Amino acid sequence: MAGRTLSRLRVWQGATVDFGAGDGAPLHLPLPTLAVGCMSLFTPLPRLLGALHPAGAPPRTFQRLELSGMILDPADMAGYTQLAQLSELSVANIWHEDVEGLFEQLVSALLQQASRLRSLALRSSTGDLEEMLWQVPARLASYCGLTSLSLTGQHLEELPAGEYLTGVW
Repeated sequence: MAGRTLSRLRVWQGATVDFGAGDGAPLHLPLPTLAVGCMSLFTPLPRLLGALHPAGAPPRTFQRLELSGMILDPADMAGYTQLAQLSELSVANIWHEDVEGLFEQLVSALLQQASRLRSLALRSSTGDLEEMLWQVPARLASYCGLTSLSLTGQHLEELPAGEYLTGVW
């Protein structure tokens, strides 16, 4: 990949990823898309993403984050500032303990850290009621700046008024 700019990195179950400046993407440039999916390990997201840059180097930045088929805990998101630069976030089929309201807590925790989003997609296609939104979390309802919102496969009966709908097409 020498001489090429890395624009997308996919990390799937079973794969190991190691890249640096020699791979074509200078470490200071943002990675446009990072897609992480089907991780069966219980590795906290901040630790997993932190492993994607060489020791001693500043964390890689990325503009779009796609999380799919992962095990995520809302507590792992606290203070994780690397999500602040995101403009797009896609979360699909996230697994977690069967605790009522935990998915809403996860969405709220992600939004607290990703304060500059323009696009948010929350998808559930598993049919598992614990992996769906039953109500719009307060943090989402008060979120400003979205121009795109997708709530596919959720168990919402209504979309209450809120800042999150201002500017959404």
